[in-house]
Amino acid sequence: MPMQGDGRHADRVFELPDAGGHKIRLAFDSGAVDDMRQLDGVLATDRVEVWSGVTIPNGVSFAGGRCCPPPVRR
Repeated sequence: MPMQGDGRHADRVFELPDAGGHKIRLAFDSGAVDDMRQLDGVLATDRVEVWSGVTIPNGVSFAGGRCCPPPVRR
């Protein structure tokens, strides 16, 4: 639901084209960069996968925070 009343402001919505010609919509209620041209072509590149080297043991939350041990690096 959009914000209403005092302090409301319009969302900023941007569309980024991907390599297949489809558009991805990004909606910001705050914190959007002033010049979205910085993202031109970012989704129109070839897919790249890179292994981070981080493994999270079974049963450990990957949400992070102080409640959880850090992930194991191998």
